[in-house]
Amino acid sequence: MMQTFSAAVEAIYAAGLDQTLWSTAMDMIAQAVGGHGTLLGVNGGPALEFFAFTGYDQAAVDSFTTNYADRSYVWGLLPGATAGEIIHDRRVLSPDRRRRDPFANEWATQYDTTDCIVLPLVKRADMSAVAVIGRPVNSGVFERQELALLKTLVPHLQRAVEMNRRLDDAVRPVELSLEILDRFRDALVLVTANATTTYCNKAAVAMFRDQASGLSVVRSRITCQRPSDTAALRRSIAEAAGTAGDAVRRGGTISIEREAHPWPLTAHCLPLTHPLRGILEQQPAALLVMTDPARSFDFSPATLAQLFRFTGAEARLARHLARGETLADVAAHLGVARATLASQLHAIFQKTQTRRQSDLVRLLHTLPRLDLDPVHVTS
Repeated sequence: MMQTFSAAVEAIYAAGLDQTLWSTAMDMIAQAVGGHGTLLGVNGGPALEFFAFTGYDQAAVDSFTTNYADRSYVWGLLPGATAGEIIHDRRVLSPDRRRRDPFANEWATQYDTTDCIVLPLVKRADMSAVAVIGRPVNSGVFERQELALLKTLVPHLQRAVEMNRRLDDAVRPVELSLEILDRFRDALVLVTANATTTYCNKAAVAMFRDQASGLSVVRSRITCQRPSDTAALRRSIAEAAGTAGDAVRRGGTISIEREAHPWPLTAHCLPLTHPLRGILEQQPAALLVMTDPARSFDFSPATLAQLFRFTGAEARLARHLARGETLADVAAHLGVARATLASQLHAIFQKTQTRRQSDLVRLLHTLPRLDLDPVHVTS
């Protein structure tokens, strides 16, 4: 019995660190008390959701939550129960009430359950958790020693569920931050003082994979096509990290030439402060924001029209100019007379309060480059 208890406790705390292991833990609990099925659910929203179950298939779980939970006398005792209490079917359900209980006569009969135990584990305003252990007909009801074993396991279950919640609370802001960074179309890279990459957003990953980008990652360190640019970038990173000699942390901006395009990349190196800096070997010390003028401007004409009240033709012209094209290039591409484009450009200058094409391009490139694609929500 002690060995079974120890194994169950070990499995419970393993599940507390990794939610995917809850089915294994609940199965070990069921075996320890002679059960054949378990359910573990957490309610962090409008309805309880069973995220781990053993011995019952999905159809059984769905049938219970949809058709029987609100008709079961035992389940109806949950709101008035205290956290850690054991609700034993055979002790709280009289024979007369059992004959009239839809859960006991229908669901339990269909899914080979003659006795069950409901364990309210957590009861808070922001969260509740409950575990259920069912016993098959051929095993009879739960005995006193089995109830005693479950009682000793309840505190461990409660702690493990709380561990899950705390880990979720800790991870969720990090995941949200990474999602925000991935929404930027500019390449964002966290680097250590020696230019070792520790994080790249999606745009940075795509940039490093593109052989024409002028950048690559060699042995985890950022490398440019020209050795002089590599040296300049790493010097800027060292200055941002405060390891360049004077221990003053300062940001900087450099241009990175590349053979495939006449326009250089622009790399902004921003210092990062962190209380653990110097303790962890791979602690990021700087944020690189890298802009590719040849690729980064991808605002649709519709978005530009909305931002500046351009006409459709003006928005298309502004987009071409922001990508580095001349009026002659645009005229040839669109098959429009240069005089017409010059008239449209004059209107664009008025709406953006600019006077020269270079000022217009500079203004358009100051717009935040974000991924505006729709997000498909999965449950």
